Amino acid sequence: MAGAVAGETQLVTTSTGAGVPFIKAGRLRAIAVTSAKRAAVLPDTLTVAESGVPGYEVNVWFALLAPAKTPKAIINKIHADVREVLKLPEVLAQFNTASMEPGGMPPAEFENILKAEAKRMQTVIKEAGIRLD
Repeated sequence: MAGAVAGETQLVTTSTGAGVPFIKAGRLRAIAVTSAKRAAVLPDTLTVAESGVPGYEVNVWFALLAPAKTPKAIINKIHADVREVLKLPEVLAQFNTASMEPGGMPPAEFENILKAEAKRMQTVIKEAGIRLD
């Protein structure tokens, strides 16, 4: 990021939270967002898919995870509590300041996303011939 702002690097991939302040200050120019849909904070910035790479999608997300054997009732209680917290104006303001959009999807839905993402990355790793040294 520092190299791009200083003009030493021609391209940087970063989160909207880190990049938007520099974009708004005119120090960086957004080329595209990597999500499947346009970012609310950058509504005029095309997605990579809209820019000519169909199917391209890379997201940055944060999640609360618990040990696998945590009782479903506890998971559901935590989920319900987090959803309520995500509705609080002061919490929404913090997300907005960080150029982030709160989620709060149901645990089973997020589990499906994790599984799909793991499968997708396995394919990318295999096709690219990436190896761990």
